[in-house]
Amino acid sequence: MKGPLPAELRDSHEELGRNLDEFGETLEALVTDVVRDGQRNGEFRTDRCPVDLAAVLVSGFLAPLIYTP
Repeated sequence: MKGPLPAELRDSHEELGRNLDEFGETLEALVTDVVRDGQRNGEFRTDRCPVDLAAVLVSGFLAPLIYTP
């Protein structure tokens, strides 16, 4: 998983950041397949790449789990 979430975690919790990278990459691959199928079936927007849409969805899912008040 790319972006600020794992990068911030690596700074303070190196192992957690690595684990998040692996989990995020796996989750993004799964969600990419779902988005790609949804685009083929006309259920999801097609003006964006499935990989990019999956990255946004996964980041949006993980952010509230990591950033706590």
